[in-house]
Amino acid sequence: MQVCVPPPMSSCRNQPISRLRRRVKFSVLRCGWHLRVTDTGWTQRRQPVLPTKIPSPSWAWLAPPNTGVVDPIAALADIAVDKGIALHVDAAFGGLVLPFLPEAPPLFDFQLDGVTSISVDPPHKMGMSTIPVGCLLTRDPSMLCSLNVDTPYLTVKQEFTLAGTRSGGAVAGALAVIEHLGRDGFTTVVAECMANHRRLTDGMAALGYPVLAEPEVNVAAFDCPLSPEGWQVSRTRHGHMRIVCMPHITTTIIEEFLKDIGDMHV
Repeated sequence: MQVCVPPPMSSCRNQPISRLRRRVKFSVLRCGWHLRVTDTGWTQRRQPVLPTKIPSPSWAWLAPPNTGVVDPIAALADIAVDKGIALHVDAAFGGLVLPFLPEAPPLFDFQLDGVTSISVDPPHKMGMSTIPVGCLLTRDPSMLCSLNVDTPYLTVKQEFTLAGTRSGGAVAGALAVIEHLGRDGFTTVVAECMANHRRLTDGMAALGYPVLAEPEVNVAAFDCPLSPEGWQVSRTRHGHMRIVCMPHITTTIIEEFLKDIGDMHV
């Protein structure tokens, strides 16, 4: 369920419905590599490189769930302004981590003129709430006109949300958690997650498994082909071990995992 603030009805008149429904090719920056989608699959080379051509609309990732590395959003936003194209920031995970770190996070929101829209997933990631609920933010409210659904059988002529018969309880639950924790609460949660994350990455490095790229949030990928017995460990599409230190992951769990990783070599 998406929560969208409806734009004024007048702003949606004469807006082409295809405005946001175009399929585009795109370049993305991931894991310290420059990755490009081609007809034959992914091509890659070392060091992040800004693409010289960015189609419209383009897309940046705020801490992707495989590596935790933040795209150079400010630089991409500058290119978006220069080229007059839209830039969407996928902050599904990092959007509820970076703002609560002790050091100043990189800008990724509407403070950057080139950012057109932002998505955040409060519930099943770092928001500790229920599924399904997400949040879509747009600089220009009229962009939401692409979600218009004619509803002549209701009390309003058009609906602006992704309507359905699902309960709105998840939305109320996510809002309740956010209001209950507040900035101080989320700061504490993120600090605990990052402490466990650092212990994990330091411990894995000591065992000969450094991170593939230096993460900026509590996500890490390791070139560790084996998993210790009794553990179900996530893998990226390239087979790398992927671990996310979510709020329910405790220091005890991290220590037990590192012990079992070490025991694989005994």
